[in-house]
Amino acid sequence: MRIISRKFGRELHCHRNTVNRMVNPTTSVFRQLQTFSREEKVALLVWLTQQGPFWEDIPEHDPNEWFECNGELVNDTALAEVAYCSMTGIERAVVSLIPSEWDFSPITVTKGEVDTRNDIEISNFRQPSDLESALQVVEPPISTWVELEAVSRHRFQRLTFAEDSFKDLDGRPFSVSAVNGIVSRLDLLNRFVESLSGVGRWTPESRKLYENHFTGKRAVFSDSSDPEKRDFRSQLTFRHPTQPDKYLFCTWHGKVSRDLLRVHFSWPVSDDGRLYVVYVGRKITTR
Repeated sequence: MRIISRKFGRELHCHRNTVNRMVNPTTSVFRQLQTFSREEKVALLVWLTQQGPFWEDIPEHDPNEWFECNGELVNDTALAEVAYCSMTGIERAVVSLIPSEWDFSPITVTKGEVDTRNDIEISNFRQPSDLESALQVVEPPISTWVELEAVSRHRFQRLTFAEDSFKDLDGRPFSVSAVNGIVSRLDLLNRFVESLSGVGRWTPESRKLYENHFTGKRAVFSDSSDPEKRDFRSQLTFRHPTQPDKYLFCTWHGKVSRDLLRVHFSWPVSDDGRLYVVYVGRKITTR
């Protein structure tokens, strides 16, 4: 499955603690690997302890958030990570070994407690052939900033991009984690606009998206502070994408915090039902 993933430009992420997991009540993965041939043992140990990649090195979800599966908390696990990514527009799935207790698909993970529950279904691949078939039909991963711009303009049809929205990324070192974060933010904005009824009328779905992603300590979208609006007014003012004689003061932004990148957009959605993305790049309000 790891080889198949790499064949399609993907990676199979594991956890650094995998080798210490218990195969059964008395045997760990590390201990069981000692029964393998030397070649197999070395290859697996190098992967699981050194090469990775390890998903906990670049987590998207907060380990203190409430995630549960089959009635048990799964905070700070691969299931919580994949569920959060799937909910925010980053395509993720899991693989499981057979025999195990995970011989079924999809796996349903629930985020939140009683009043704010969201069920997320995760694809779970148990056979190499099923994984390969799925990867054959999904879009290949984005590998350049130019591809990111092209894919974004094509995929997120409910967003209106300025001509130079992605210009700040030119010359920056390419980052897969940054791409994932940017695509996630654009996907959420696109879904929000799609969820509106008529011209800018909110629906239960749009309110749910707003509550989940625009409010609270873990919000990925927020407004700039009053001092930032004052001190960076000119930098936060952009030419209107469709009306060159007008300007937009775009203080609302999506955060890609690990890379200190921002996605600035008009807010609220305009009377004609449009949301304008005017800037994707380095944080503007850096003192």
